[in-house]
Amino acid sequence: MACSGAFATVDEFRAQWFYSFEEDEASEIQPLLTKSAGRIHAAMAATGQCSCNLASWAPDYLSDLNMTLAVVMFNMPCVRISGEQRQLFADQVNEQLNLIRTGEIELCAGETAKQHPAFAVAEIGITDRNIGRIIANRLDRQP
Repeated sequence: MACSGAFATVDEFRAQWFYSFEEDEASEIQPLLTKSAGRIHAAMAATGQCSCNLASWAPDYLSDLNMTLAVVMFNMPCVRISGEQRQLFADQVNEQLNLIRTGEIELCAGETAKQHPAFAVAEIGITDRNIGRIIANRLDRQP
């Protein structure tokens, strides 16, 4: 998956915000979704998540984030929210982008986020036999 394009479609936007648009309005919304996705791509690129297969839940998460970000960034007349609601959405989006940017949310399939515990033990070669085993293990791990 490359970091380009929108994560949401106009139909998804329509369903999420419960609004029925005219065709000319729909054609204006897709570029806004694409433009607002740029901030998500930047957050993903910060942790190297642009060139991976997304986890099964990630497309829905990114689609929702993309649609909310578009509403926050652009004053869309089709979505009527108050200034207070806009600020709440902006805070939520910024928090989610920060979690992606810092690696606390890992969008790639099979990966674990920063908060996932990791454990490793250094091998010690006290005897010649252990040193040989350590070297053999190191050679086995090489691609």
